[in-house]
Amino acid sequence: MTKTRRWLTTRRRELRLRHALGAVLGTAGCLLALFALGVMLSRLGVYRHTPGLVLAVWLGAATVVVAGAIVLRRQVRRLDVAGLARSVETTAGTRAGWIVGAAAEGKSGSDALAGYADRQVAEWLGREGIPAVAPRRRRARRALVVGAALFAAGGALLTVTRPAAGAGRDFWRPLGVVLRARTAVELSVDRPTVQRGDTVRLGVRAPGRATATLLIRAPGEEWRERRLALDSAGSASVLLGPLDSDRYVRAVSGGRESETVHVVVSLPVLLAAIELTARFPTYLDRSDEFVAPDGDTLWLPAGTRLDVRGRATTPLATAAWVARSDTVPLDVSGAVFSGSLRVTHDARWRLDAVSREGAPLVGPPLLSVIVVPDSVPAVAVPVPGTDTVAPFTLRQGLLIDARDDHAVRALELVSWRVTRRGEQLPSTTVALPVLDDGVEHVLLSWLLDLNDRGFVPGDTAFYFVRARDNAPTPNVGESPVYALRLPAVSELRGELREASRAVRSGADSVAAAQRELARRMQDLAAER
Repeated sequence: MTKTRRWLTTRRRELRLRHALGAVLGTAGCLLALFALGVMLSRLGVYRHTPGLVLAVWLGAATVVVAGAIVLRRQVRRLDVAGLARSVETTAGTRAGWIVGAAAEGKSGSDALAGYADRQVAEWLGREGIPAVAPRRRRARRALVVGAALFAAGGALLTVTRPAAGAGRDFWRPLGVVLRARTAVELSVDRPTVQRGDTVRLGVRAPGRATATLLIRAPGEEWRERRLALDSAGSASVLLGPLDSDRYVRAVSGGRESETVHVVVSLPVLLAAIELTARFPTYLDRSDEFVAPDGDTLWLPAGTRLDVRGRATTPLATAAWVARSDTVPLDVSGAVFSGSLRVTHDARWRLDAVSREGAPLVGPPLLSVIVVPDSVPAVAVPVPGTDTVAPFTLRQGLLIDARDDHAVRALELVSWRVTRRGEQLPSTTVALPVLDDGVEHVLLSWLLDLNDRGFVPGDTAFYFVRARDNAPTPNVGESPVYALRLPAVSELRGELREASRAVRSGADSVAAAQRELARRMQDLAAER
C-alpha cells in the first residue's frame, strides 16, 4: 500500500466512524421518538378504539430501523479512497487525478516514477491534507451532532411519557393488545330473577376496548341501543330498571358480542285460598275448630295442632311457617301447600312462600298465638285445715278438696313419721278413690290411720295430698303440709289427772244434787 493510500485510508476510517455513529444515533433517536408516540397513544386509549394502530406504530419503528441502515450503508459506500482523493483535489484546487493516481492500486508504468509521485503526494498531504479534508470532517461532525441531538430528544420524549407505568405498558405488548381486542365480550347481571319494579345491575367486560353497546329489548319489542364508555380495564356497569317485564340484553364491542342474558321479572305470588284448623289435645275432649288467619290473637291450649292447607296463584318452590327463631316447613305440590304447626309457646307466625322463580308471597297471613297452659290442680285439706294434736285413737278424719280446669285423674295421701329425736322415716303413699275418667271437682272424706305404723308418744306425723290431672304429661298439684302431733307420756299423764279430777268433781256434784233432791222430797212429804 502506498503512503498516499495509507493516509487517505486513515482519514476515511475516521469519517466513516463519525458518519456511522451519527446515523446510528439519529436512527435510535427517531426510534425513541416513535416509541414515545406509541406510549402516548396507549395512554390516551387510542388502541382501545383502534387496536391495529399499535401494530402500525411498531411497523413504523421497523421502517425507521431499515431506513437508518440504508442511509448508513450509502454513506459508508460514498466514503471510499478514490472519492476522498477527488474531494481533497477539489478542495485544494490541485490538478485532477494527481492524488487519485498516487492512491490507485495496480498501476502500470515505471515503479520509480510511481514511487516518486507517491512521495510527492504524501509530502503534500502531510502539509496540506488536513485542511483539505476539513469540509468532509465538518459534514461528518455535523451528522454526529444531529444524530446525538435526535437521540437525546427521543430519549427525553420517551422518559416523559413514562413507558413502564400505567396504561403506557400496553404499547410494549402489541400482540396482547390486538388479541385482547378480539376476546369475547362478557355480560353479567347481579340477579337473573327480580320482582316487578326492581332494578338490576349489568356488568360489561371487553378488555382492550373503549366503548361497548348494550342491546336491550322486552318480549315482542325491537332491540334498543345504549352506548357505554369502558374504563381502562375494559369494564363498565349500568343499572337497568325499574322493570315491569322480562328483558333480553346482549353487549357488542369491537365486532364481538356476548351471549344474550335473560332477566326474568317474576309474577307476584298471591294467596288464592287457605284453610286453618285447630285440633285440640284429645284429653280436652274438645271438637276441632276453624281458625281465621286474619292477624287476631289466638288463645290456644298447649299441644294444639294447627293444620293448614292452601293454594297460591303460581307454583311454589317452598312454604313454611316462620317465627322469630323457628321455622316449620310445609309440604308443597305445585301451587298447593299443606302441613301442621304444633303450638308449644307464644309466637307470632308468618306464612312464607316462594315461587319457583324466587318471588315471595305478597301479604303473607299472620298468626299471633298465645299458649294457654294446662293449670295445675288446686288441692286443700279444709278439715282439720291446720296443724293439730292427733286423737288418742290415732285416727284423724280429713276432708279433701281437689279441683282442676279439666279433670282430676288421681289423688294420693302422702304421710311420714318424724320421731321425737327428729329422725324422719320413709313416707307412705295411699291412693285415694277417684272416678276412672276423672272429675273436675273432688270433695272426699278420708280417715288417716296412724295405727300399726310405729308411732309412739312424742312423735309427729306429717301429711299432704297430691293430685294429678288428665293431661298427657300430668300436672301435679299438692296441698300444704300439715302436722299431727302425738302427746308425750308426761302430757298424757297430766291429761289423765285432769280427767280424773273432772270425774271426781262431777261425782261430788251428783252427790250434792242427790242430797238436795232428798231434802226437797222430805219437805214435800212434811207439808202433806
